Amino acid sequence: MNSVKNKSVKSKVLSIISTVLYVVLLLLLVFALIANLSKKDNQISGLFGFSFAVVQSGSMIDGGFDVGDMVLIKSVNTDTLKKDDIIVFYKYKDPADNQVLSYVQAHKITDEISAGTYQDTVGDDSVLNRGTTQNAVNANSMLVFHRIVDIYVDQYGERFFETKGDSNGVKDDILIREDFVCAVYVGSSPFIQDVLQFVTSPTGLCVVILLPILLTIGLQIFSFMSEVRGTTAASKLLSRKLKYKDVDFTKIKVAEYLSEPEKVYLYDITDPEDKLNLAIILWDEGVEEALEVYEKDREKFYQHFFDKFSKSETKKLKFLKIKADLVKQNPEISEEDIDRQAKVIYKEEKEKKSASRNNDNA
Repeated sequence: MNSVKNKSVKSKVLSIISTVLYVVLLLLLVFALIANLSKKDNQISGLFGFSFAVVQSGSMIDGGFDVGDMVLIKSVNTDTLKKDDIIVFYKYKDPADNQVLSYVQAHKITDEISAGTYQDTVGDDSVLNRGTTQNAVNANSMLVFHRIVDIYVDQYGERFFETKGDSNGVKDDILIREDFVCAVYVGSSPFIQDVLQFVTSPTGLCVVILLPILLTIGLQIFSFMSEVRGTTAASKLLSRKLKYKDVDFTKIKVAEYLSEPEKVYLYDITDPEDKLNLAIILWDEGVEEALEVYEKDREKFYQHFFDKFSKSETKKLKFLKIKADLVKQNPEISEEDIDRQAKVIYKEEKEKKSASRNNDNA
């Protein structure tokens, strides 16, 4: 019993491991596609708010970022941004903002945000007819990865960020309105860098595409072979070409390929010394009472299942019980003779019951 249960646990563990591996590979594929899209200028692709950005220039070398580094970024509520945050933004100046530029330059709120004392202002800026992020995309604006050095606000409550590359001697030449901020830098590590560099390479992309496909094919083949072994073993057990002791049930989940009536029949015709172990294979639970009854009253054992089964299952079990009776009468009888005789007996019993019902009705 313990070996069977231990094997069952091992099978479940292997199934879980293969599923996890499959999911991981699929996620790698998704991230690889996102990362490759993120390599393109003027485009950020994300998943669950997270994405990647490629450092395009040497302006952040002093901050520890080399050209070509791929960094993890996340979409952000610009109200939460503060000085020294590193952001990804479209370097785009909306012409409509010229109307508020003098006000903006006079209203720096960096210190208030740091102190937590800044109070948001809300105003109707519809008269300005400001552009949207799509305007920046349509203008093929450059995506920039720089640090916030100061924050400003206009009379309508719109924030503007002054930015600078850590390696640059001067600040960026335009203020970035909050609409054009795409994301905030989350972090990176040598390991993440190596993984991202690999999955975005031609070889890595092929690997993360092919491995899930190969894994799926392998699992399907394994499943098919398991099913073939299971159905073959079940068929041979039912036809008495195999006995319980001839089958390694730790490798074949034969119960999955037997109907409930077939399990009852197989238990009945199996050698007495093998019945207990076979019962463990066939049923997880729910038949203890019937198994205890079997040794004392075989008819009550069958009646237990007649009462439990559906109409079609009961019909099948009645036929199989006739076969089991024939096996017990003559263990050497061939399977062909059993089937032939069982069909004759089953038909006769059915006709008797039909005639009896007709007599009762008369």
